Amino acid sequence: MTHLWESPIVVIGYDPCTEAMISRKDMGRESIDEFESCLDRNNYFREAVVPQKAVIPSIGCGTGCAVETRQLAPPELLDDGWVRVQVEWTKRYYDHKGKEFTWRGVKSGTKKRGWNFAQCSTEKFGVGDNDDRNNADIQSPFYEDGSPKYGTAAGGIYQQWKALCSATAEMR
Repeated sequence: MTHLWESPIVVIGYDPCTEAMISRKDMGRESIDEFESCLDRNNYFREAVVPQKAVIPSIGCGTGCAVETRQLAPPELLDDGWVRVQVEWTKRYYDHKGKEFTWRGVKSGTKKRGWNFAQCSTEKFGVGDNDDRNNADIQSPFYEDGSPKYGTAAGGIYQQWKALCSATAEMR
């Protein structure tokens, strides 16, 4: 079981366990154990709390642009050796004063759901709208000279690939 103090989490929606714990003033380890126990008893753990270990929370996408990524479910190992994780991307656009604005018809804060994919052994990473990779943009997280693709304007491919592969290694 993943414990809440071991990784950043996202609580999705309302549930009585979260409400009960928010109203408590002491959130020590005992309180967190009680919270996890409540989630397990009520079958909320999988649906309400998702560790954010398989994603990079925010990646730049050029000057004044950022993509926030939220992991919606645990990573899945596929039969063909690939790994996938369902995500939600939020695009943010900022002007030179740091104020959000609409760019090329896309309002800042627009959300979209999709999938991140990784082939850890052959060093491939992709993102796509469908869970079967049929429209995913698959790339190597490394340049031809072997150096990692850290560039955020290109999506921080290396960082995203490493996060998903590291989270998957913990599952095995």
